[in-house]
Amino acid sequence: MKEQKPQTGPVPHTDVTSQKPKQEASPLDKKAKRVKQPQCVDDECAVSPLPKAIKAVFRTIDEFGKRTGHLAVEAINQAGEVVLVFIDLKKVSSGNLEEIAALAVDGDLHPFQSRKGGNELAALLRQPQHHQTAYIAVRDGYHRVDFDGQRIEFFVWRDKIHMFDGVSSPVALRTVPCGMTYAAAVGTLEEWKAEVGVHVVCNPYMLVTVLAGLTALLYEAFDLPKLVLMLVGPSSQGKTTLLRVGQSLINSGKNIETFAGTTKGIETKLREHSDAPVFMDELRQADVPSDLVLIVFNTENGANRKVSSGAQKVVQRGPIRCTLVVANESTIAEITSGTRVKVNEGFGARLLELHIQAPHGSFHVLPDDMTAKQFAEHMKQATSRVHGAVWNSWVDSVAKNASSIRSGLAKNLARFEKNLSEGLPVNNPVTARLVQGMAAWCCAGLLAREFKLLDIDRKTLVASVRLVLEEHLERNVHGSHSVAEQVVATVRACIDQNANKFPPFAQFHSPDHSRIYGYRVGHGEDSEYLFFPSVFEQLVGQKFGTEAAARALSTAGLLKCTKGAGFQYQKRVPSMSGESERKRFYAVLGRIRFV
Repeated sequence: MKEQKPQTGPVPHTDVTSQKPKQEASPLDKKAKRVKQPQCVDDECAVSPLPKAIKAVFRTIDEFGKRTGHLAVEAINQAGEVVLVFIDLKKVSSGNLEEIAALAVDGDLHPFQSRKGGNELAALLRQPQHHQTAYIAVRDGYHRVDFDGQRIEFFVWRDKIHMFDGVSSPVALRTVPCGMTYAAAVGTLEEWKAEVGVHVVCNPYMLVTVLAGLTALLYEAFDLPKLVLMLVGPSSQGKTTLLRVGQSLINSGKNIETFAGTTKGIETKLREHSDAPVFMDELRQADVPSDLVLIVFNTENGANRKVSSGAQKVVQRGPIRCTLVVANESTIAEITSGTRVKVNEGFGARLLELHIQAPHGSFHVLPDDMTAKQFAEHMKQATSRVHGAVWNSWVDSVAKNASSIRSGLAKNLARFEKNLSEGLPVNNPVTARLVQGMAAWCCAGLLAREFKLLDIDRKTLVASVRLVLEEHLERNVHGSHSVAEQVVATVRACIDQNANKFPPFAQFHSPDHSRIYGYRVGHGEDSEYLFFPSVFEQLVGQKFGTEAAARALSTAGLLKCTKGAGFQYQKRVPSMSGESERKRFYAVLGRIRFV
């Protein structure tokens, strides 16, 4: 047998399947194999492993341009409907595929409707090369986004984006359906003007109600002072008709919401209307009508409400960004009487009580062939037939002309303030702030005229709003704002009902007096009622604020003060040792009982 010699050359690499020798590739050949040619599947020659139904994957940002940690996936299902699903990346990273499953079901992505498919879809969506930056608007109204040194401003109305001045956005913008859905507009703008608007311009109360509604769109976008309008008057005077006319700007005037419900429920309802007016009737039907004071402050400030969750964590509810127009038979003073609700001085700057006193109830001018009752029924039918077109045009016009509005707004606001207050006793900051809110209504009216929403001249516009202001000042003769008037009335009632608790000042050292409120000096209109500071704080200060109440009395000329002692009065009292000493009081002049 012949012995086999060992092989001295290199041993060729053999493939297991073919068992044929394979030549070793050169380094250049290896590099060429590693470089794959792109597979062109679309116009940009980019491979997209996403399902065809998915049209975009957005990396969302907030209003400050910061990433939110969410994806928003836009898809079109088999019915042709656009689906936008939010996906929390933290949940997906921890294995929670609930939102991925929702996308697979809502977008009709059948191959991914399983655990394995959900994992595959999640992996595809998280690839950064598919992500676009986007801001998702989740409510109607005004939006401002600061992104990469640029300011993006727009309105959202009926799921449509209205860019300010028609400029394009550097990031993608999308909307999702909000909580409140308005009925589609019925009729045209010209039809509304012919059936409703023609009566608005010649009825001051009706015009003011419409202006308050229109201004709702401008408050956040142009930083205007807010003002709540409250219609006050007896039953069957046409208050609800005014609400119907105002509501026809944006929705049908057939049905007006009431305050029936809890305070939290009402606040939740108000949050559904962002940068839009809300017209509500029958405040007395609320579970706690006096909570209107809290609602007014929350509405005017537009701040987030902070509450505690079951896990003792702070939860912020969305801000109330609507404009409130309400109607009731009782005033705020009557509603809060006998309650512990504190009515601060600032409340008078945030709410205007319009007391119905026109020649025909709520109407100054009636059609020739109608009574007030017939006119009210006619407006109910008209606001049911034609509604919504005004707001559509209002949103579009304001957005297109945002820059010109902003540049001229400060000048117009100051001019209207002067027109409204000229010759009137506007002598305190509270009323001055109230006038600013009414001047904002005039600015809205001027724009409505410019955009051909109302056929009204500037003179009629100013005269109508000034009439309401004049009536307000005539009712509040002691302080020119409603809270000051309530302070005067409260102190007057306290003295009238408790005259025996103000013994003569000469009896200061008498041991027979107990539970008194203070002392009396003099008689009749020349008398002075010296309240103990602790009593004044308890009887008046707890409801209105001690300093605010004293300031209201002082402004009305009904409080005697010592220089350097604030709103208090220093009175010399005889000492038991024969020397006189000083004691401080709140000295209310006796003529308060007769004014």
